[in-house]
Amino acid sequence: MAKQTFAELEGEMAELLDSFIVESNEIFEKLGPDLLSLETNPEDAELHNRIFRAVHTIKGTSSFLGIEQVTELAHNFEDVLNKIRRKELQVTQERMDVMFRAYDNLKELLSRVEQRNGEMMDLVEIIGQLQLIAANKPLNISVAQTSAPAPETVSVQGTATDAVFTTNEEADANDGILIEDSLNEISTLVEKTIQVEVPSQATQSVQSTPAIQATQATQAQQA
Repeated sequence: MAKQTFAELEGEMAELLDSFIVESNEIFEKLGPDLLSLETNPEDAELHNRIFRAVHTIKGTSSFLGIEQVTELAHNFEDVLNKIRRKELQVTQERMDVMFRAYDNLKELLSRVEQRNGEMMDLVEIIGQLQLIAANKPLNISVAQTSAPAPETVSVQGTATDAVFTTNEEADANDGILIEDSLNEISTLVEKTIQVEVPSQATQSVQSTPAIQATQATQAQQA
């Protein structure tokens, strides 16, 4: 997989990255209370959809920015939320505990991105638990075989640390990406419209952001 150093990311996408962090923090201010509400209102369909959209947005934008650990964790979290909203899974206290842990891990990852901290997090256990929930399997079995290995670190030029950023060339090509209006600073910089398909929703248009354009430019240079 092609890689992008932290220094290059700063030079080309620092403004987009900062916008993503600001808007993601706003999303998380609402996501926390929504998860608490889900604990007491497990059948609330509107709540299911709102929580799903929040995590889906984080996944989609982080994917275009190449923040791979955020994308990986959000993707597995989203799988669980999608099955809950489609009534394929029930909300239980045990599953809520895992979702709260996923929420906390995502917040920590975003904090590290904001601080330009390249230290990788160990996500094997939490991702494995999310995968067990999505597969409707008990959580008391080993997750060793269900979790993907942590992505390879990327060297940071001019520093002694490694960055968590890599270029995600495929960017979940077969999984629709929804960039919500809540990412205002990114979504206002529009030049064209692309078509994506959101799971279990009708195909809809979303605006092409500079993050998308940057990804396309990188792929064109590598072609």
